[in-house]
Amino acid sequence: MTPGKATLPWAHWTARRCQPCDEVAERRAQELQRRWDKERAEAEEAARESRRRQVADLHDGARTLLADGQAVILDTETTGLDQDTRIVEIAVISIDGAGEAGRTHPVAADDDHTPSPTLKTEPRTGDS
Repeated sequence: MTPGKATLPWAHWTARRCQPCDEVAERRAQELQRRWDKERAEAEEAARESRRRQVADLHDGARTLLADGQAVILDTETTGLDQDTRIVEIAVISIDGAGEAGRTHPVAADDDHTPSPTLKTEPRTGDS
């Protein structure tokens, strides 16, 4: 016996039930599991439906923004996704395809990230 700890004579006993009680307990456990599974499935379906609605809203918003043909898309190529990431190429793409907006500009000319010539920008004027 360990000093300071009381040893109970029934501490080694395990709960026992009669067969009918075991069956009732098993049915209850199965019913609880079915309810939890159903609730989890419903929550997952609700999350999927919410995500579908969000994506549809984003698509609608993008279509609205791009509908007038005046929008441009800024595309960048980078060396990675961490804090030391550098932009190595920039492209501006015109939705209507007019002008030189579809050309790309390399920002770094070589592996040591030596800057390339400055990107020339021109303001967009009316119908070009």
